[in-house]
Amino acid sequence: MKRLYVFLTALAVLLFLSCAALAEKGSLDGISPHILKLLADRGMENCAEDYILLSRVEAPKGVFQDHMFVLVSKDGIHHEVYHYTNDQIDENADQGWKLKTYYDCLAPQGKGVVAFQRHDANDRTGSDISLYKNDQGFLIYRIDPDNEEYWMQAISIHVIKYQFQVVSWFDRSNVSSTEAYIRNGKIEFYDWSAEKKRGNVNLYTVFGLNTDFRSLPKSYQEAKETFSDPPVIPTGTGSNSLPNPQRIKFTANKKYAVYSGPGKQYLRSANGKASMSTNDWVQVFGKENDWIMVQYDITSDHMRIGWISEKALPKKSKVDTIEFIYSDTTIISDANLTDDPLFSESVLCTIPTGNTVQYLASMGDWVYIEWNGISQPIRGFIKANCLTNMTKSQAKAAAIDILLATNPAAEQQPVTREMLESYSITFDFDPMTSQWTVGFDSGKDYRYTVVVNDQTGNGWVGSENG
Repeated sequence: MKRLYVFLTALAVLLFLSCAALAEKGSLDGISPHILKLLADRGMENCAEDYILLSRVEAPKGVFQDHMFVLVSKDGIHHEVYHYTNDQIDENADQGWKLKTYYDCLAPQGKGVVAFQRHDANDRTGSDISLYKNDQGFLIYRIDPDNEEYWMQAISIHVIKYQFQVVSWFDRSNVSSTEAYIRNGKIEFYDWSAEKKRGNVNLYTVFGLNTDFRSLPKSYQEAKETFSDPPVIPTGTGSNSLPNPQRIKFTANKKYAVYSGPGKQYLRSANGKASMSTNDWVQVFGKENDWIMVQYDITSDHMRIGWISEKALPKKSKVDTIEFIYSDTTIISDANLTDDPLFSESVLCTIPTGNTVQYLASMGDWVYIEWNGISQPIRGFIKANCLTNMTKSQAKAAAIDILLATNPAAEQQPVTREMLESYSITFDFDPMTSQWTVGFDSGKDYRYTVVVNDQTGNGWVGSENG
């Protein structure tokens, strides 16, 4: 069947193998003497369990490297994978092995046999579909000592586009006979005992060698609860609207501190622990200074919009600067501020009526603002109807237009827009009448007061002294 790929054929065969054959430990025959020395230097010469060599693995720009992976365990329970690379091909090649890094939890953990199995380009599914295009990959499996008739857990890794990527896994200790496969940007879950597809979820990242096997979703239900699809961002008002975000694939299994604004001086939610995982989708709105504005998934019904360091961006990613409005406006009814306007609307704080906030941008019926009314500056979203319709700068512009229409004079000279802009300007908003009172004071006995309707922008000159 077309749904049976990656592990299925191998597992079906293994079910019929003898217990003795399955329980045989990995072999270190043929392992590089130099790598054994490197292990001995770390006091682990007797801790190696198994190894696998992948020769001539292609990297970008036509470079080829040999890769050797060694399973190491000091206690027979916790299993680490040491990764060595070698780009030498002469007679001294064995001395060219260098430790690249080690992976603490890539392999399944627990008692029993943990070993490698190489991928085979000749493997086929029941419908004669090739499992792999080459042998540049491997499985890591674990056989539980209490259940030696089958693999208890396994993870499969293959070289794709010059990267070692996780392509499939299963865990029979949690979910019987359900396996996960990564295909065409989705994780597909298949119950091979029932020969039935359980479902799939979209995947917006790549699981690499630094993957923690324990963190991988082992069932369709778990994946649905863990992953979600990125939301459609509603359009705001005119040029004030937040830009449409781009989806960027970050390096998997990373976490970055998230702040409510572009800098560590801003509030960090989740009791100061807000962090973005790169194991699901990430939307990037743009940047400000050395920070990028992101929205990311926390759970299937809780997202967050915040800021992370621009250094987290993958290489060659291009992100535009966001042009915010930065205009003062007034809260006309107590406003709940959230960093998750499209889903949970969880409240970070409440801004009391009468406070001045900075209007930055709009998003649907939400407004993105900055407030300095608590111990740290904070950015977030409030409902647009909690704010005056006009910002102070818009009320000022409307008041100047109204005043200039009356042809005022100062010192027998016509008052110009530039003159009014230079005056001391005061603002007062009356929520009962929805009107602004804008005062202009030249400092030389020339004072004007203009009333502006917040909804229409129309108004009149309330008083004139000059």
